[in-house]
Amino acid sequence: MGTLYNFGCGSCDYRAEVSGGQGAGMAQLTATIVCEDCQELYDVVTCEQPLNRAREHEIPIHCPESAFHQVHLWTHPGSCPRCGASLRREREIAIWD
Repeated sequence: MGTLYNFGCGSCDYRAEVSGGQGAGMAQLTATIVCEDCQELYDVVTCEQPLNRAREHEIPIHCPESAFHQVHLWTHPGSCPRCGASLRREREIAIWD
């Protein structure tokens, strides 16, 4: 099961609803990424067949806004994509499968 959380920055008031790392459900695997160009956190699908984790089922990660943006994996605890301060995990908002 995957879990979605609210994350918040106390310095710049940035907010995001992401898993804060890797998530796993019956139908897909996800990861949280930070896009350097958008200065946003996103959860993206990394595999659509998690029960068969062969490399041919892995999906390259990219920003949902543009495949040309610079992205990297982000895990909690991590820094705010806008100001660099620490993001805090505020509360669980959903569990998905």
